[in-house]
Amino acid sequence: MGVLTLADFRTEIQSSTGNRGIDNARLDRWINFGYLDLAGAIKFASLDDKIVIPTVASQANYAITGSPLLIRFVVDATSNLLLGWHTPVEYFRVKDAVTGTAAKWTREKDEIFIHPVPAGVVSLEVYVKEEPVLLIATGDVTVLPATWDNAIFLLSTHHALLALGEEQRAAAWFNRAITYIQSRISEDQLEANNLGTGMTLPGTAVPEASAGAGGGLGASLGGPGG
Repeated sequence: MGVLTLADFRTEIQSSTGNRGIDNARLDRWINFGYLDLAGAIKFASLDDKIVIPTVASQANYAITGSPLLIRFVVDATSNLLLGWHTPVEYFRVKDAVTGTAAKWTREKDEIFIHPVPAGVVSLEVYVKEEPVLLIATGDVTVLPATWDNAIFLLSTHHALLALGEEQRAAAWFNRAITYIQSRISEDQLEANNLGTGMTLPGTAVPEASAGAGGGLGASLGGPGG
């Protein structure tokens, strides 16, 4: 969890933009832009969640609660099987009325579609990456580790200066943010440097500990995806 409160971020950005007396509504907008930038670019366990969905016989589509940023992976917990992801185009091109153990899934808007359709009730575990709740109250802190407060400050100042028409200064602050982010150790980097159970292929049993993959702003920030 972060250390700097929303009030602290406001104070710092007032200073970094030249103490212009900018109103809190604009400051909060830039702060949350920076927060969302970082949360969408780096993998944070605090933003991972699991949605459990009981299936219905012969039904392929199920609502996803909360509209998560992305779905990391889907497991048939009843059979302990990892489902394979298909693009919506590929899924809907080949889908048919076959009933059986679900083997693949796709996402369309706020629904997940599985195939084959189940013959009865099974428990689907949908592992998702959520967007963080925006900072609103003055005492709010982020759900991210405190070491990332500085990255949010740097990115927020970038957005502030960009909005104020100071493109050169904004670019300099963005470069500072990239440098800072690249210097931090992330969960993706830690996982990549440690031995695991090996890759689980779709249609095979899931080990006790499963890791998903995601994408993000990594290319822009020069860091890993989440």
